Amino acid sequence: MNFPELTVDFKDTCNMLFTAKMPQIIGTAVDLNLFDTLAAEPMGTDRLARELGTDSSMTQSLLEILREGGYLAAKAGHYSLNPVAREFFVSSSPAFQGRVLKSMDKMSTLLGNAREIMTQGGPVHDETLWANEEMMETMLQGGRGGKVQSAAAFVSSLPEFSSMRRMCDIAGSFGYFSMGILDRHPDLSAVVCDLPEVAEAAGSYIAKAGYEGRLEARGVDLGAGGDFGTGYDLVFVSNYLYEWSLDHRLVDFLKRVRVALNPGGVFVSRHMTLDVSGEDLKSQLMMEYMTRLGGYPTHAISEARLTEALTQAGFCDFTVRKPEDGSYDNTLDFAARVAAS
Repeated sequence: MNFPELTVDFKDTCNMLFTAKMPQIIGTAVDLNLFDTLAAEPMGTDRLARELGTDSSMTQSLLEILREGGYLAAKAGHYSLNPVAREFFVSSSPAFQGRVLKSMDKMSTLLGNAREIMTQGGPVHDETLWANEEMMETMLQGGRGGKVQSAAAFVSSLPEFSSMRRMCDIAGSFGYFSMGILDRHPDLSAVVCDLPEVAEAAGSYIAKAGYEGRLEARGVDLGAGGDFGTGYDLVFVSNYLYEWSLDHRLVDFLKRVRVALNPGGVFVSRHMTLDVSGEDLKSQLMMEYMTRLGGYPTHAISEARLTEALTQAGFCDFTVRKPEDGSYDNTLDFAARVAAS
């Protein structure tokens, strides 16, 4: 048998193939209530296995992966939660990301069928995918994990923020981004516009969260040119304009936004971008690939495309926060103004 003379080492690639299984491992720990159990107090392997009803040897192996991954600490044979696990993987935490983990796992099934999809075609994108309670809850949970906080920090940093009184959150589900922004401005009210079926379901979320009277859900078919109103000081849109960015619809939409804004009003776009590097770019390219496998044309907008479209639509005086400057999940935050009369 002749063995090849190797010119490179396969080690890093092999490690990457194993590391790629970490989301499933974390998901298993969440499903077992491992993080919830350790949230009460540190435990040794045998006691934890009894609490979980699991095999002690397998539990030990799982615990060591989570420790090496930075989610657990170990001292004197007892395991405890590190801050990331306590913040995001304990079900009672306001920032719990359990639903997001499951959603990512579902997206990964596209990769398992990638060959078939690429050669025979895949699913047709369904706009109503986001119009069900499960997805709305998942988006809320994902928002609590840092997206809402990041967006609200950007909007509230704008010099016009303190003088704003009315905002419109376009394609904003039940308004979870609006809620984060409203929390930073007691005199601001908001209208969130989304599909009629989404707006109908939004009322209970708004009431439960305590925003009745400040946040109104309005059913609008944006794709059909539905009216989202006028007289706003702020129009906000997040993760919606990707498909429209590929053609004239982006400029057409932005012209409608400009008309909806008061003189001196501000439009804020929050969308993922490929204008990143390193591990961020690798993650975003994978997101883009899964997006296209799922039947949607893109999940990224460049700074250049937004600048061009906003200029054509008559906006001016741009403020940009790039992903590396503190935004979340490879997001480009972009503010553009209507000239004051």
